[in-house]
Amino acid sequence: MSYIGNAPTAIPLSTAQLQDGIVTTAKLAAPIAPTISGGTINGATIGATTPSTGAFTTLNATTGIFGGTF
Repeated sequence: MSYIGNAPTAIPLSTAQLQDGIVTTAKLAAPIAPTISGGTINGATIGATTPSTGAFTTLNATTGIFGGTF
């Protein structure tokens, strides 16, 4: 198989074989890590497509809570 640049290593690399700072958490996470913020994951509202139950340690309500047993 042809490669542009160097062929992949046949064995796992150790940290001693890598230049300082060449591999960072941000570089590893950027293409795959989701952004979870304000009830969304990557901008999609949690539960908007498929509603589900939730378990909470703290619940603050500003307009009321309906249904169920409290």
